[in-house]
Amino acid sequence: MYLFPLVIIALVYSLIAEERESGIWPLLKSQTNQLSKLIWKKFMVRTVAVYLTSIILLIAAVLYLHLPTDQNLLAVMVIIWLYLAFWFAVSFFVISLSKSSSYNASVLVALWVLLCVVLPASLNLVLTQKYSVPEALQNVINQREGYHEKWDMPKEVTMKPFFEHYPQLKQYPFPADKTFSWFWYYGMQQMGDDQAFESRKSVAEKLKLRQHFTSIAALFLPTVQTQLGINEVAGTDLNAHLAFQEAYRSFHEKTRLQFYPAIFLEHGIETTKVSSTKLETFAPATIKDWTRLVSLSLLTILFLTLTFRNLREIQIVK
Repeated sequence: MYLFPLVIIALVYSLIAEERESGIWPLLKSQTNQLSKLIWKKFMVRTVAVYLTSIILLIAAVLYLHLPTDQNLLAVMVIIWLYLAFWFAVSFFVISLSKSSSYNASVLVALWVLLCVVLPASLNLVLTQKYSVPEALQNVINQREGYHEKWDMPKEVTMKPFFEHYPQLKQYPFPADKTFSWFWYYGMQQMGDDQAFESRKSVAEKLKLRQHFTSIAALFLPTVQTQLGINEVAGTDLNAHLAFQEAYRSFHEKTRLQFYPAIFLEHGIETTKVSSTKLETFAPATIKDWTRLVSLSLLTILFLTLTFRNLREIQIVK
């Protein structure tokens, strides 16, 4: 994501300027009236070289990392190739302005710094300011206090809200006369979770707002759009993270309710049917909304269209 654009810039920044600076341009004009086709051929040689390199790297990754050749791999390939096409379009547009090679290199490197470093960092700064999450720390405090403070309180303070949360567990006798019981212990744990519920919900809402804002901003930032697409395919984006949290909370809830009766009745492990509890895995949703790549495609088409226009002017005027 960071190095390929630099390779593209290094290959094409002097594509037209080198002929002008070396004095070959007038000779080319005198020998052919199809300069634009000649330029396109030189450009395509460099394009094919870069795309072949990306294909070789993808094949090496598949073989070395034993990656499955499925729709996720196809999605990654499409995203990467669109991203490369965007940088080729931008680079070719800049060199079609018929400036010097030093000018082309300076502008393209400046664009690389802007799109790959400055704007993504600025977006992250805006997100942290606009959607700050002080509730994250408060969530930890609420959870810890909700649990630890119950050790110094009467058991009734814990068990009353616990039975309100799980009324089906009232059928199991609570040993109130004991100094310690697992019934009371898990009740305290649940109170910690319940006390942190609102702050946890607030954190999740803030993170969803961040993701929504980022998705909109990425429509104008091809580098961010590409990163979001790859993250989504890999299942490491923010939405997948939030979905994973919901999935493991659901799994823990189901597991707790399965084992609570045996624990509260102090039965042996042989009565809990442990074998019926299967290990579950979380499978994040793969990329579904391919329209997120429309903006990247449109920007590529825009720069290519402008490049065609500039090349026609070179053909006719210069």
